[in-house]
Amino acid sequence: MTPSHKTEIRGNHVIKTELWRNPRKRNSLEQEEEILRDLETNHCPCVPRVIESGVASDGKRYLVTELIEQRAGFSLQDFWLSYLAVRGCGWEHGDLMIRHA
Repeated sequence: MTPSHKTEIRGNHVIKTELWRNPRKRNSLEQEEEILRDLETNHCPCVPRVIESGVASDGKRYLVTELIEQRAGFSLQDFWLSYLAVRGCGWEHGDLMIRHA
């Protein structure tokens, strides 16, 4: 199966583009944006801010967020604190992978 999204880093931003709608993926890119904005409204300290979103001229939806870098590495404690912060704002993180750290 080909990837349904393309993610790239440009400077201090992460750009995620939805290449096609994957019916096995729980949330569309638009829904991901709504969740991130809700977490920001609830002052969740460990999620990136949404910078921009929309539909490109080729018809593909995109989402630009800030890049959060872990300069000191990523520990199990970091993982749990992030998980608990998101959960405390009313959401469950359904895509926890070490590559997302």
